[in-house]
Amino acid sequence: MMKKTFRNQHRMLESFGYEFLVTCPSCNHYSKVISLGDPSPYVPRTSIRFVCTNCGMSKELT
Repeated sequence: MMKKTFRNQHRMLESFGYEFLVTCPSCNHYSKVISLGDPSPYVPRTSIRFVCTNCGMSKELT
């Protein structure tokens, strides 16, 4: 039986960088960092938002 392979349609790694799972500094539960603009790390002044669904902590940075 052949293994299923992931096909990324020739996308660059940075195109997957719009959402990351992190640990909340307040409650130590899983949280998200979400890109609000272009997810590429090479674009200056991109806004990001930190959101914790457990304790409600939220921050927005540019």
